[in-house]
Amino acid sequence: MLFALSAYDGDFGALTPYSVTIEVLDGFDNPIQGAEVTVEENTKYTDINGLVGFENLEGDNSYTINKTTYLDKEGTITHNDTDSIITVNLELIDNTAPLVSIISPIDGEYLGEDNITVEWNIADISPYTWELYLGGASNPQATGDYDDPHSFTFYPSDPDYFASYHGLVTFRVEVVDSQDNSNNDSISVNIETRADLLPDFRGGYWCFETNNESQVIFYVKN
Repeated sequence: MLFALSAYDGDFGALTPYSVTIEVLDGFDNPIQGAEVTVEENTKYTDINGLVGFENLEGDNSYTINKTTYLDKEGTITHNDTDSIITVNLELIDNTAPLVSIISPIDGEYLGEDNITVEWNIADISPYTWELYLGGASNPQATGDYDDPHSFTFYPSDPDYFASYHGLVTFRVEVVDSQDNSNNDSISVNIETRADLLPDFRGGYWCFETNNESQVIFYVKN
């Protein structure tokens, strides 16, 4: 009786064998086949669906996951994970900067007062986040990641965007992946956000004159 009370210690769950399935995915949630999964000293390999099962576990168990070209991953399985699927994402070892390219509009394009939809492509083997900047602003106008649309529309008539911009305006896309590799691309386009009024000399030397009522008439053109 004394031995039974000591072994029980108020937690049957820690002594009850249980099973778990570990699901190994890449950074884009695709299954990884052939990943080496070790729970304590028991090693198995994931199947075509990225799954591997372990049975007769007791208490908490540490695990490690290894796969060539991927970063190793470690974790802990607890008895609360009974009969559950534990999903683990592995990241590719990535030493290259993302490739980012703004494809629209074209650098140097004259857009007048038209709405401006900036579109860009990003290629990288690791998950990434992007930021879209207008001009030299320190705060991005839009942010997202690899799952979000790689486009954003500006409206030249909207003062929230272009109150202080006119003429040549720069758009910049900055990208950082999950392993801190970064890159950017930028373009400059011409836009019109306010009336383009210029002195009108009408072929002469002066752009103004006085009338018979001593009023000054100033000539301008758009």
